[in-house]
Amino acid sequence: MKKLISMLAVMFALAVVVRAEDDLAAKGKKLVDESKPKCSMCHQIDGKGGKLSKPMEQLAANHPDDYLKGALLDPKKTIKPDTKMPAYKYTDEEAAAVIAYIKSLKK
Repeated sequence: MKKLISMLAVMFALAVVVRAEDDLAAKGKKLVDESKPKCSMCHQIDGKGGKLSKPMEQLAANHPDDYLKGALLDPKKTIKPDTKMPAYKYTDEEAAAVIAYIKSLKK
């Protein structure tokens, strides 16, 4: 019985973590959808949008979260000095949400 209760507790904890990640990604999607300038001007999202840069689904493929955060907040320093990527004035929490959304797209 103790083993069953322990297994149920672990399953519940995992469900809570997955739900929190889903909520964070949903917040990130809203931020991306409402961004100014629009991310979709340069990046495709689900096959729709600009083609000036990589599709959103590919952005998280080879980069850790700290790189993605830098690309959002200070792209000229993080990506390259002549990048066309604008700097977004996200809080740390908002940047984490956008990153969670971008990472959810590659699944």
